[in-house]
Amino acid sequence: MLMLEFINRILHGRISSKIVTPIEIGRFGEYRALEYLRRVKKFRIICRNWKYRHGEIDLVAWDNDVLVFIEVR
Repeated sequence: MLMLEFINRILHGRISSKIVTPIEIGRFGEYRALEYLRRVKKFRIICRNWKYRHGEIDLVAWDNDVLVFIEVR
């Protein structure tokens, strides 16, 4: 399911919270964080869900000339 379609279904009450999985909730939170950082804070997102040998980083972005690693909770 496309993220925007999923968000619209949640916002318009066409999806019960009983059938929304923790993974979907996590994706929704990451999407909201990404949009906030991009639109409000003007971060330049360069990578999502970057995997490395010890785990994963949700977002990697530039804030002016600073490289930022973001973990969404």
